[in-house]
Amino acid sequence: MLDTSSAVALLLALVAGLATIIGALIVVFIPKNTERLLGAALAFASGVMLSAAFTDLLPEAEEYFGETFPAAHGPMLWCLVFLALGLGAAALIDRLIPHHCACHGDTHTDCRENVTRIGVVSMIATGLHNFPEGIALFLAGYEDMALGITLALAVALHNIPGGIAIAMPVYYSSGSRGRAILYTLIPSLVQPLGALLACFVLRQVMSAFVMGVLFSMVAGFLLYIALVELYPAARQYGHSGGCTAALFAGVLLMPLTHVLIG
Repeated sequence: MLDTSSAVALLLALVAGLATIIGALIVVFIPKNTERLLGAALAFASGVMLSAAFTDLLPEAEEYFGETFPAAHGPMLWCLVFLALGLGAAALIDRLIPHHCACHGDTHTDCRENVTRIGVVSMIATGLHNFPEGIALFLAGYEDMALGITLALAVALHNIPGGIAIAMPVYYSSGSRGRAILYTLIPSLVQPLGALLACFVLRQVMSAFVMGVLFSMVAGFLLYIALVELYPAARQYGHSGGCTAALFAGVLLMPLTHVLIG
């Protein structure tokens, strides 16, 4: 039987994770003639991932490593080591996912298989991002309910554009609202899964070092997806000025959520 603190912490992780679905719902009720919107959404999601990596995940990882390695430069060195491992893992996954493209010549805007692939990669990236966040949400909510609520609100806000990044290419390529929502639902459930793991398995054995490893590697994964997958794909749809503006809007979103919630 769960105690009250554990139940509330698990609920916070579930609600924050399901906020990803809001992004999918926004996508599927927008008209489909959306090449400009697709490019902007991908660029925006790229900016969110860049900002999340540098303003959330790496500082958190450095703080966790600092509890184990109090030397002046030790925590950041560990961050960089596992950041590099995260980049390598993302590159490996990227190579394992087929790159087949149905388009020919220099025409990219109708390359629907490639667009679907971007949605799949974004789904994987979001799931990997959500898992340690689910762990962190549970631990924060269990120790301090007010902190858990604040963190859950912040996570929910940046899960919405993550849902857009997944659902937009899937819906654009398939025309299926159900498929777009399903692809978004999968990583949204990873967050409460991480919280469940923290509650029943990791709570007694989780160390600051392990949390630092998780956050650093996820930061590396997000950097790879943002710079190698999302933003280059956004530029393929033209409208470079709009993509640039959307990129910076995404970068600014995460610090803004901290200001609004903090």
